[in-house]
Amino acid sequence: MKAERVYDLVYNPEDTRLLREARAAGADTLGGLDMLLAQAARQFEWWTGQPAPVEVMRSAALAFLAERISDHDEYEKEESDWDWANEADNL
Repeated sequence: MKAERVYDLVYNPEDTRLLREARAAGADTLGGLDMLLAQAARQFEWWTGQPAPVEVMRSAALAFLAERISDHDEYEKEESDWDWANEADNL
């Protein structure tokens, strides 16, 4: 089975092993930050009745995540040990 598009809901790290391997295999990819921002923007608009400042929200999210990148070093190490291709076959 060859996927044309791979969507990883994980937003930190922004570029996961799943996305890197999917791109290397020729798939279009989409990371979790876009979903997070879409949900936040819709909630902002619902609660305030005003258009969401999406680019301000994106900048704030990226700044917040940049401060916490070191918190995810251990997660990234664990993720690198996971055999995604074989596990996908078992689903």
